[in-house]
Amino acid sequence: MTSCLSADVLKEGATQPCPRCGGSGVGADDREIGRALKTERGKLSLREVSRRMGVSAAYVCDLEHGKRAWNALRIQAYRKALTE
Repeated sequence: MTSCLSADVLKEGATQPCPRCGGSGVGADDREIGRALKTERGKLSLREVSRRMGVSAAYVCDLEHGKRAWNALRIQAYRKALTE
């Protein structure tokens, strides 16, 4: 687990918790999430997953390598792309 940077910028009186950590101040390690999902991908190509998700292959690659942050919607879209 890593510290959630979004929690550091949350202003006093904010009405919504941090979207990454839910207000706990701790976010999931994006590299670990990416590694696990890449394993689920198996032999399906990166390009095919990106086509099914409607994003670029570079974007999916960045997600899988922890260079972009995962969230529930991205994980759901990734998993849906694996089953189409």
